[in-house]
Amino acid sequence: MEREAKYDSVSRPQHYCIEGLEQESIDVIKAVVEHNCVAPWAAVLLKDTLKYLFRFGRKNGLEDLLKAKQYLEWLIEEYGDDQGRA
Repeated sequence: MEREAKYDSVSRPQHYCIEGLEQESIDVIKAVVEHNCVAPWAAVLLKDTLKYLFRFGRKNGLEDLLKAKQYLEWLIEEYGDDQGRA
C-alpha cells in the first residue's frame, strides 16, 4: 500500500519535498553538509544554495535561482579565502 504524502506548511512544506522519494530536501541537504567537512559558515552557504535550488520550480522560480546563485557566489568567495585564493 502506497503511503500518501502528508504536507504541512511548517513541518513538511510541499515545495521542499522530493516527489517520488521518502526524503525531503532537508534530509539530502543534511547529508551533503555533514559529508563535505566544510567550515560552519561555508556549510550555511552550501545549505542555502541547495535549499533554493530544490524549491525553485515549486515556489519562487527565477527569484529562487537568483538567490541560489548569490549564495553560491558567497560560497565560492569563502572557499577562495580558505584556499588562499580570492
